[in-house]
Amino acid sequence: MLLERRSYPRKELLQPSELKGIFVPTITPFKKRFGKIQLDVASHERQIKRLADPNMRMDGIFLGSNAGQGRDMDMDNLKLSIFKGIKAARSVNKNIPVVVGALRESLNEVLEVVKYAEESGADAVVLAPGFTKGNIYDTLAVVSAYTKLPIIIYNNPGFQNKKNLPIEFIQEAAKNKQVV
Repeated sequence: MLLERRSYPRKELLQPSELKGIFVPTITPFKKRFGKIQLDVASHERQIKRLADPNMRMDGIFLGSNAGQGRDMDMDNLKLSIFKGIKAARSVNKNIPVVVGALRESLNEVLEVVKYAEESGADAVVLAPGFTKGNIYDTLAVVSAYTKLPIIIYNNPGFQNKKNLPIEFIQEAAKNKQVV
């Protein structure tokens, strides 16, 4: 996939305490083209621009969310949706925070999404340690060592074997200065 490689980061990273309020998890529109399912870029950009409009009175945008099929789409479509989504949001409202879901089963894929999100100008990443295969403590430790971005912990029993993250994990994660 060939993308224009310009990022849209802030001059300074947002602090975890600045990431609060209503963040809208976006849907991801697709279309079939040449027999292949692809991101519908025009619809995606239109949706993000509408959501990023300051008159919408929301606090941020969540790309690659569970609602947006972030955990299920192939990596090329996910990266394209991240890049185009951040670009569209910042073209309308340069100050709206954009967070990106690194909701993958494979830790290597989580790290790939985190790196791409950071390079593209995301303000934070959303991590689902109970969904990523492996030890939840190790997943958080590896990701927090890998990025400078704030990390939002996502607890979704629906794709974590019907279990909440243990309260002991939440208490330990809260000690990490990157964790929102």
